[in-house]
Amino acid sequence: MKNCIEACTDCMIACQECAAACIKENDSDCALICLDCAEVCDMCATFCTRQSSMAEKIMGICKAFCEACADYCKKYASLREHCKNCAEMCMRCAVACKFAA
Repeated sequence: MKNCIEACTDCMIACQECAAACIKENDSDCALICLDCAEVCDMCATFCTRQSSMAEKIMGICKAFCEACADYCKKYASLREHCKNCAEMCMRCAVACKFAA
């Protein structure tokens, strides 16, 4: 569970950074998916930290959001360093959530 909390926190930060950069670049689609993912990652880390009985369900939801965000950001990874970093953190988080559940 500790790996999931750490991965969620790192992913939340990467998604927030990517969203901020994409807003400056007028890419609202990328910014929105990153903000959604960041929020779910934050919630997942919170549920896991307090060992909620619903943590496993949230991890599954988090995994799905992270995979979707990674898929979107991968499209721009060769052009934007922040999208590359976001995609990598999202995939790391998706794997951590999968194995923690």
